[in-house]
Amino acid sequence: MKRRDLLARTLAAGCAAALPAESALAADDYPSRAITLVVPTVAGGAMDILGRAMADEMGKRLGQPVIVDNKPGAALVMGTSQVAKAAPDGYTIGITLTQAVVNNLFLMTKLPYDPRRDLAYVSELCTAQIVLVVPASLPVQTPAELLAWAATNPNKASYGSWGAGSFGHIMGSHLSRTRKVEMTHVPYKGEAPMLQDLVGGQLAWAVGSIGGVRPYLESGRLRAIAVSGSQRLDEMPKVPTFAQSGLADPELKVTGQILMVAPASTPPAVLAKIEKTTLAALDATPVRARLQALGLIPIGRGSRETRANYDATFPMQEKLIKGLGIKLD
Repeated sequence: MKRRDLLARTLAAGCAAALPAESALAADDYPSRAITLVVPTVAGGAMDILGRAMADEMGKRLGQPVIVDNKPGAALVMGTSQVAKAAPDGYTIGITLTQAVVNNLFLMTKLPYDPRRDLAYVSELCTAQIVLVVPASLPVQTPAELLAWAATNPNKASYGSWGAGSFGHIMGSHLSRTRKVEMTHVPYKGEAPMLQDLVGGQLAWAVGSIGGVRPYLESGRLRAIAVSGSQRLDEMPKVPTFAQSGLADPELKVTGQILMVAPASTPPAVLAKIEKTTLAALDATPVRARLQALGLIPIGRGSRETRANYDATFPMQEKLIKGLGIKLD
């Protein structure tokens, strides 16, 4: 072997051997400046409130500020894409919904990121049952009555969602197709503006988070008539599940998962530190109190289990969305 080639191989081997040490050193120094936490919805909704609570707690533990950056739009694509395309150094992380990393893969032909390849799944933070709500003035008490009303009032039967391709959109499309009732979908950039229009009478119904709809239920401006999932909510014991209301479709049992994500190529040691900090923050009393107020159920899965659970959701959602024929582009 030529001396020049031997020297090159020796240097390459030395660099490769140094990588783990350099990665560990990077984790020891991380973070040395502020971290951006991207939230793909407008300010004021449940996801934003959770993001800010997590940012405060993570900042305390990391010794650097964690700054929330709201990037709503395009069915959660804008914010999630910003994380996927960010420098993989741990200084841009994000929270997102399964809609952005599962549903959108089947809803969009040209998604600007591949959620299976471009994101690291740090933790499954929490899950949420969804509440079906109508204006208090609408003369319906059950989902069956709502569908009957919609069938006789097609020009008024509009429903909102917090984004095209969201659970509310898919649920409305599923009900329209399977019950043969014409209903018009109106997408919003977040839950807060959707609920404002629902209260204002621009919509006939919508599904929202417990925390989002609670103030309107307490003030009597909205009425809850069903919840997703397999059991009733402790704080709404009189509100039946969809199945208990006569709508036993498995598609209506779906709950939403909120995930902590980072760019896929972020160094493993840095990801491990983010994961540890995320789980500790999620278990903190202020965050738990905020989760309870929002009606979110804490999960706190680690990265490996989160990724496995994420992969397992693909078949059902693919079958559902392709069956409905929904496309966002």
